[in-house]
Amino acid sequence: MKLTRAEIIRKVKSLEDLPPFPAVVGELERQLADENVTTVKVARVVEQDSGLAMRFLKIANSALYHAVKEIISVEQAVTRLGLEEVRRVAIATALVNQFKQHSGEHPELYWQHGLTVALMTRTIAGKLQTSLPDVELATAFTAGLLHDIGELALLSLFPDACKERNKVIEEQKIPLRQVELNLWGIQHGEIGELLARNWDLPEGICQVIRFHHHPWGADPQWRPLVHVVHMANFLCNNEGWSRLGTLQHEIHDERAWQTVGMSTEDGAWKDLDLPALVEEVRHQGEQSSTFLGLIR
Repeated sequence: MKLTRAEIIRKVKSLEDLPPFPAVVGELERQLADENVTTVKVARVVEQDSGLAMRFLKIANSALYHAVKEIISVEQAVTRLGLEEVRRVAIATALVNQFKQHSGEHPELYWQHGLTVALMTRTIAGKLQTSLPDVELATAFTAGLLHDIGELALLSLFPDACKERNKVIEEQKIPLRQVELNLWGIQHGEIGELLARNWDLPEGICQVIRFHHHPWGADPQWRPLVHVVHMANFLCNNEGWSRLGTLQHEIHDERAWQTVGMSTEDGAWKDLDLPALVEEVRHQGEQSSTFLGLIR
């Protein structure tokens, strides 16, 4: 039977067969938003989840962070790495492990893409702090990591339909979003927004999830953040760090690039260096692969 828009919406809204959003992520965000937060408080949150704490220590002691002396407690790790890096490591670790059974036949590709987009989103946002001061770096990372959460719902609830969609993409070279609309009358951004709102995620994250393929559809307040995720996703897909593990010729919104400082008519960049960004994608993709290998 042909999968319909109505059936997809019904299943996603009911949260059937989907795990809850990790409680530790919400608590971490609340703690880190407090200007009086301490390393002790953050460490206690991480320690509430023994599996997360174990993986956190494994990552903190890895070559990724050039540890000279062994870190033996979460509190030591928080002090060594700093609160923002702790946020990124803990959130990525919690999400990957909460949903690893719901990420399709090749979960490493899904999360490698998500983590690479998250790292690139933060990189671009950091380079654009002058022209886009409203984009918070911490939010940028989380938004990039979760931008394709609608795909997670599809892979979990409708794996056969996803295989059919991927086959069409490969054979006909049609953009992902268009294939989904043709097949189901709904695309993964809209599906992800339904899931995000059921989880009570912040509005900016919901806007990114819904509009990362067409950022001008987002509310004006959140467009800068959506623009940056759109750019990061475009760069990652076109450099081969896609969810399918192959180069995907993503369609980009020209206005998004102009908004963040690029004029494609003359190739001039005000705040960004395109060749350097492309190289950064490759570097962050390799870092993502190493990171995912540590938390399995």
